[in-house]
Amino acid sequence: MKKINILNDVANMHYSQFNNWIGVIFLFSVFLFFSGCFSIFRPTPVLEEDKSEILRADNQFILLKENLSPVENPDFTSLDKKVKSLQGAKSFHELNNLAVYGVKLSYIESSEGILRKLQKEKPQEMTPYLNLLRIYYLLDEYEIAKKMLNDYYKLHSGDKKKVFEFMKYLKSSNRAEEHVLFLDVISNYQEYEIQALEELGLYFISIRDLELAKPYFEKILTIYAYNPVALHSLMQIHYINESWADVITYAIPLKKEKVKDKNYYTMLAKAHFELGEYLLAVKASEEAPEAEKISVDFLTVWRDAILCNDIRGSLTPLNRYFQVAKKKIPSLREEEFFLVSTKEGKRILSNITNGY
Repeated sequence: MKKINILNDVANMHYSQFNNWIGVIFLFSVFLFFSGCFSIFRPTPVLEEDKSEILRADNQFILLKENLSPVENPDFTSLDKKVKSLQGAKSFHELNNLAVYGVKLSYIESSEGILRKLQKEKPQEMTPYLNLLRIYYLLDEYEIAKKMLNDYYKLHSGDKKKVFEFMKYLKSSNRAEEHVLFLDVISNYQEYEIQALEELGLYFISIRDLELAKPYFEKILTIYAYNPVALHSLMQIHYINESWADVITYAIPLKKEKVKDKNYYTMLAKAHFELGEYLLAVKASEEAPEAEKISVDFLTVWRDAILCNDIRGSLTPLNRYFQVAKKKIPSLREEEFFLVSTKEGKRILSNITNGY
């Protein structure tokens, strides 16, 4: 299944369209009533893009024990028998499990109805929300999912523990894109805005979608201009994009920060070097902490900055750091790194610095 961007707006999407989309084609009519007849299981509808197989194969739905703790290694075989055995279900955990078995058989509307009823019965329990979120996510119904998540947040806005518990579960169970949906929702609320924007930006950096990550950090800086996470992240994004002037722009406010990105000085020195500011590149290299100076990438920038600033410049300060790097990477060769140690190396460097 090809996923659309989960944060894209879905034009003209309404709850009624969700129900219409599921389909109303039936081979026969069979009604199974549960306590009070609040929900009806209908025959499997025809789902788009063969989503019935996606629902059946998914392993993230949560079954519950009688004490409402999750079932470990849930069994999703013999679904028809399991649904039949729970026809008279009344308890919270049985109804939750019935909804899960039902959705795997594509009884979407009925399972949705059960889970929404359970949400009202025990609003403190996350499981019905997590299971319903999973349904909406797998069916690409992101706007409906966000509406439900917004309802969950409003219900628990006074209890940060519940909000963080919900996020923690999504992260720990590798439901990353659903976590992104929740972050998108709570980023609209001041008390979570900066944290949510940070996590959204870092998520998109982690999947290498730099253009989508950038606006989140830029928005943070409109709220707090010296946010270190936003500054470091934008510095990194522009470094990857080789926007050297922008790297320096975001590096400057971080100068006074005690804790910097482990590649801060490498990026700063490289930006100055690429802009032809060789003396500034040397200065940035000299200011770097000991741990960063043993990086081959860092040493390369430092070396080139020294020699481009002065072809006769001494590379002696680099030697002890190069020896540490060599212990980690035995294939490093001094004669190749310290080019000025040979006539050929001096000629190559002379050509480079003179633009040949």
